Amino acid sequence: MLAEVGLPQVSWAERRRTAALIALDLGWHRQAMGHALQGLEVATALNAPSLQARSHVTVALIYSDNYDLLNAERHFTLARQLALPDPETLGRVIINLAHHLLHGREYLEAYHELDAQAALFAAHDDLSLVAVYHVNMVSACFQLHRQGVAPTERWADQVQVSADQLERLQSSDHPVAIRLDIFDSLAQAALLRGDTEQALSLTRQRIELARQADSPLLLGNAYRQLGQVCQAQQHWEEAIAAFTEALKSYGEGQQRVAELELREELAAAHASSGDYRTAYLVQRGEGETGLLMEQILRQQAQIGAVMQQVNEADGQASRYREASEHDYLTGVANRAQAARVLGLLQQGIDQGEVSDVALAIFDLDHFKAVNDTYGHETGDEVLIVVAQRVKALIRDQDLVSRHGGEEFLLILRETSLEETLKVCERLRQEIGDLQFPSWPDLQVTASFGISEMRSGLSVQETLRMADIQLYRSKREGRNRVSVLA
Repeated sequence: MLAEVGLPQVSWAERRRTAALIALDLGWHRQAMGHALQGLEVATALNAPSLQARSHVTVALIYSDNYDLLNAERHFTLARQLALPDPETLGRVIINLAHHLLHGREYLEAYHELDAQAALFAAHDDLSLVAVYHVNMVSACFQLHRQGVAPTERWADQVQVSADQLERLQSSDHPVAIRLDIFDSLAQAALLRGDTEQALSLTRQRIELARQADSPLLLGNAYRQLGQVCQAQQHWEEAIAAFTEALKSYGEGQQRVAELELREELAAAHASSGDYRTAYLVQRGEGETGLLMEQILRQQAQIGAVMQQVNEADGQASRYREASEHDYLTGVANRAQAARVLGLLQQGIDQGEVSDVALAIFDLDHFKAVNDTYGHETGDEVLIVVAQRVKALIRDQDLVSRHGGEEFLLILRETSLEETLKVCERLRQEIGDLQFPSWPDLQVTASFGISEMRSGLSVQETLRMADIQLYRSKREGRNRVSVLA
């Protein structure tokens, strides 16, 4: 499946990411990190931000599974930055980040993260992703309740909102794991409102679906929830029976932490029933805690063995990014980098965090005649000289990119339309004054069209407005700057 020949392709990165997740499920952490690393390299070489974001999430999940919180959070931060222009990818980053926080028992942080992104998921098209969002929201609130945190009116309302959404989102079209999670969340919501009978009914439905899925882990989780529901009803014998059944389903590897948590719940049920000796024996677990720590440390050592590869990949990723975001001929930014920057700026404008961003499209007048008269090598030299001269004249915060052929784009930050007009007039004059020693009689001019980025206006529409002004300059005689009055 992983044999790859030729130039990097999106499918390569996706296959590597899938292989990493499969290895992670099997507890093969070293192999998982190796595959995740290779997927990240390919995604970066392709200059595919959404694919890079998903690859960083995979790396973060591997670190999270090994309780390396700092590295997990570092990769989640990178993933979020890359995903910002793409709501679908950003949604997946947030969902996995919430999973990471819940895994680390950071329930309040998970709740705040999910609450902050409510608007994103309210408008999301992927119903399975929306379902997982509400599952995580209910789980965070339920765990806060179990910790004794007094519910605020806001998150108490949110649990009901999420439960209502999950009722509507129940569908056989969802993967089995998501359908099971929906039953889990609805049962948790029922427990939070004190409806233990409804919780019990939902939990039994979850057990039946898990049994059909033929997955010991899913069945174990379903029995564990049944134990929690029986515990809430103070039916200690039923709780002990359910926890014991769940314990049989938990095997080695990935389930060791869940197994320890389950032992604690089983011990608490025995203690509540008055059987303190059994509670003690169950909780002691014949040294399971020490074995678990030994396993976690061993896994972290395996991850450490590929840590240098990860760091090297980050360095290589930077080199790939540098190459993939610049025009091969002129050395200025290319269209891909400009699109990424424009997406981030538009998001900032829509959120009220960025203002006064102007765009100018310009191209060289009668450039075909330059190629026909002096040759394509000279034409290339003209493009290089013009691009580098413009780059030298603009500020570091601004960007010039080549959009193809003899067409370029200027992105000017914190610049009004009046100021942009002055900048473009100066650039127009500078281009007209350029000298080419090998061809003393060669002179080039440029035409400019200006537009302004605005809230609620798409990047494509803003570019189209600048393009209209560019053609206005062409119609009115070229070698001029036009802006919508």
